[in-house]
Amino acid sequence: MKKIAIISGGGIGDFIVISPLLKIIGARNDYQVFIITKNKRSLFGAVKQIKVLTPFNPSLYLKRFDVLFRAFGRDTFLTKILFQAIRAKRKIICKESGKNIVLRYNVLLEELQINKRGWRWELPFSVENKREKFGFSKEDFIVALHSGSLQTTPTRIWPAERWAAVCDELIRRYKARIVFLGGTSDKEEIAKIQKMMAEESLDLSGLDLRESFNFIYSADIFLSVNAGLMWAAAALNKPQVALCGPSWFGWEPYNEKAKVVRKIIQRRHCNPPCDMAKCKYKDTLCMHSINTAEVKKALVQVIGKYHYERNYLPNLRS
Repeated sequence: MKKIAIISGGGIGDFIVISPLLKIIGARNDYQVFIITKNKRSLFGAVKQIKVLTPFNPSLYLKRFDVLFRAFGRDTFLTKILFQAIRAKRKIICKESGKNIVLRYNVLLEELQINKRGWRWELPFSVENKREKFGFSKEDFIVALHSGSLQTTPTRIWPAERWAAVCDELIRRYKARIVFLGGTSDKEEIAKIQKMMAEESLDLSGLDLRESFNFIYSADIFLSVNAGLMWAAAALNKPQVALCGPSWFGWEPYNEKAKVVRKIIQRRHCNPPCDMAKCKYKDTLCMHSINTAEVKKALVQVIGKYHYERNYLPNLRS
């Protein structure tokens, strides 16, 4: 049995984007997959066919893999060291920088000459519509929103007063029901936004992951920063608007129904986007430069294209 090692992040989005690849390889009996990630609690650990190794596990450097693969678009000190230190017969890096991260993992299938028949971009979890469980009717226009938090997405935070302005406008113009999703760490940021809103909204952050996925599936539109739940919406083919500030271009949602809002800042570490957890300039200008008019415009386009049958008003005020 051949051993394949894949260097990956350990977040929700990392798990979702690699799932189509893992599904195909997992259906075979001639490969053993190892995921190398810093996150010991990642979703990869729940998959029986996968073994998770951390960079701090000494046994990682004693093994000899048949293939070592990395699809990331950005080199970090750790990934460079890992790529050199881990022993493997073949080491493969996807160099096609223009490809979305979902498709970059297909490079491994091509290198291994594995047939891609059966490849599907979908959420690797079953979901169901639970509008009624959460107290919503079929007629309600639900906008699920993930604003992120300083704890989990520090460089991707958009000012609370701008979220509030967009939410209030959605409610007034579209009679939308705004529902915040996320983890418990997002509650502080959500509270800030709700405090600045003139209209009412619902905070469902803290739901378990499967229920969060169910709610995204039940919603009409998903609005968010670039984070794990954004990828769930993309895999569900949900109409969405994503604020992608510092995120690398290849990490934009792989979804034909998605509209991306971003600003390229002409500074050394900002163009191309840094995709870093900490802003070198300490001002996250790529997010703060996005104004409410741009987000409203993106929402108008998505709502107009995918929900025109609801006869909503055609425009949001700029």
